[in-house]
Amino acid sequence: DSVEMLDVWLLSAQAQFLMEQPDRAYETMLTLRESPYFDDLSPRQFLDYHFLLGYGALGVQKHDLAMRALEWFLIHAEADARRGLAYVLLAESYLAQQRFVQARAASVEARTRHLGTLSGDWRQRALRIWARSALALGEKESAFLELEQMVLRGQEPELALFLVDEMLADRQWQRAIAVARPMI
Repeated sequence: DSVEMLDVWLLSAQAQFLMEQPDRAYETMLTLRESPYFDDLSPRQFLDYHFLLGYGALGVQKHDLAMRALEWFLIHAEADARRGLAYVLLAESYLAQQRFVQARAASVEARTRHLGTLSGDWRQRALRIWARSALALGEKESAFLELEQMVLRGQEPELALFLVDEMLADRQWQRAIAVARPMI
């Protein structure tokens, strides 16, 4: 065990993040935390640790830990390019804890300030959590309308199935058919 191992663990967890293995990233961050050199983390490494811990904890259903790690990250990572990702993850963490207002606030932040910086998959994830948080707060008509307009304008075609599922669950048959029609 040495100070250099801190970088190895962080790089390993970053690779696990990129390979969408949150459980492995979580285990790696737990291992890093147990290192006698944990207190020697640089400010940048500490940001990486909190982001990756939040991502991993969310993936293993430790929502409170994910929330705390991501909140810490967002407070301290003013210019970090991962802020948009962190807001999406934080919104998912809040929603899993049924903290609907906080989920809505985090998802709105991700959508309004960071959507353009996110990759396609993360954009979809951000828009889904934005819609799910709106639906959880009973703002379904405005969420349906905005999503429907995005899908019909061709801005976010991958959201069409999500929207159709949500409309069917809400028993809005005709509207769901109208959204699904261009996919047939």
